Amino acid sequence: MGVNQHQLYDHLALVYDHLMSHVNYRQWARYINTLIAMHHKKVSLIGDLSCGTGSLLPYLKRRRRYIIGSDRSPGMLLQAKRKTTSLPVALLAADFRYPPFKSETLDVVVILYDSINYILQDEYIGVVMNNIAGILKKNGLLIFDAIMPNVCRNIFNDFRESQFFGNDRGYERKAWYDEEKHLQYNEFRIYNNHRVFSETHIQKIREIWEWRRQIEGSSMEIEAIYSDFTFRPVRKKTERAHFVCKRRK
Repeated sequence: MGVNQHQLYDHLALVYDHLMSHVNYRQWARYINTLIAMHHKKVSLIGDLSCGTGSLLPYLKRRRRYIIGSDRSPGMLLQAKRKTTSLPVALLAADFRYPPFKSETLDVVVILYDSINYILQDEYIGVVMNNIAGILKKNGLLIFDAIMPNVCRNIFNDFRESQFFGNDRGYERKAWYDEEKHLQYNEFRIYNNHRVFSETHIQKIREIWEWRRQIEGSSMEIEAIYSDFTFRPVRKKTERAHFVCKRRK
């Protein structure tokens, strides 16, 4: 489905929390929990299918709510395990495109931090939507976010950063945006214990109408699309769109 780098994020997991140190996970969870409350009143089981190193999982927890975190990267899950040892959270190695859950198991599925942009081929969005619809209970929700093209043009085109934190650990990142192909590239060099690893991440960046077209032909339907952690519609300057989709009846 457009991602054939099997070990994507395994080396980046070593420095991922430093890379994402600017993210306020508590605020993210507050927003996601509000969306859940707005669109689905009774929730007992949530699956975070791109949980990464698990930083969000503790904040999604509520009384009488069970959380499952999954990720395709064993390296990311190893970090997540260290953070959730004392919490009632289950972790699972899985690709969100093929979620290995029984039919009608989950109340809510979340796929966050523009993970869904890793689906490079448009025709597979519907396939993923159908797979997720199959594991959702009646009226179950899918909440995901997607990066919008203008943020790639204005911020992550010809973008560079680096961070080092002792004992020869750190990373260098080079990012660029291919406007013609609508592809965002992030090239990482990861340094750890005098070894160097490389990963190149590619994401497909779509306009709202493209997401609508692909989802509308699937077993999911769009309930709402919000802009940049608000409850307002997406605008021309929106950087991140948040989709709330419901399994069709």
